[in-house]
Amino acid sequence: MRLGSMAGAVKALDLRRDPRVALHSPTEDTPSDDPSTWDGDAKIAGRAHEEPPAEDGSHRFRIELTEVVLTRVGDPPDHLLIESWHPDRGLRQHTRH
Repeated sequence: MRLGSMAGAVKALDLRRDPRVALHSPTEDTPSDDPSTWDGDAKIAGRAHEEPPAEDGSHRFRIELTEVVLTRVGDPPDHLLIESWHPDRGLRQHTRH
C-alpha cells in the first residue's frame, strides 16, 4: 500500500517522526431492520517507509502492513464474524455472539 501527501504536509512530517500508521473505515450503526445489510468495519495498521519525493516535492510512503481486521455480521445475522490477518499468524477467523 502507498500513501502520498503534499510537500511539507503535517501528516507527512508526523510519519517521519513516528512511522506507525492506522486507518479505520467509518463506523455506522447496524441497521435494526436488517442487520445483514451492515457493510462492516475495516482496520489496517502498519509502518510507513518514506520513498524518494516526487518531482513536485510531494511526500511518498510505502506502508508495510502489520495487521488487517474486517468485522461484519455473520450468516445467519446472529453473530459477528471477525477476520484478522497478521504477517506472523496469517489469516484467522472467529465469531462473537
